[in-house]
Amino acid sequence: VTGLKMVSDRYGNTPSNPLPCLEICVGSTGFGSTDWTGYPGVLFATIDMSECGFVDVPIVTTSLDGRTGFISPTVGATSLHGLTKTGFSVRVMGSAWTAYRQESYKYTPELARAYQFSMMWTAVGFICED
Repeated sequence: VTGLKMVSDRYGNTPSNPLPCLEICVGSTGFGSTDWTGYPGVLFATIDMSECGFVDVPIVTTSLDGRTGFISPTVGATSLHGLTKTGFSVRVMGSAWTAYRQESYKYTPELARAYQFSMMWTAVGFICED
């Protein structure tokens, strides 16, 4: 990828790996195929990035998508847990109260599947070492 540069790794340090080894890997758990687990008000999903081939923990961003909507009141979709070079998990919580929407939602794994919630992710990391 031309123009790709990592100025600091996830620890804030200047990367020591060679730039030709820097890779972008993206994916989605897929509408209707995400394996949501949890209980009312808290959803969990595990994301497998092993096909990316990272040699160290990458920098990852996430976004929650839903084919039928209903995702705007959720919180936590960008909070990663247990990030490794091969994957991570996310915890999606009920809802944030706002001036616009002052009601509480308690999503369940069944509702997340019915609304076809999906986690989209982008990871940037190295696929070879110096």
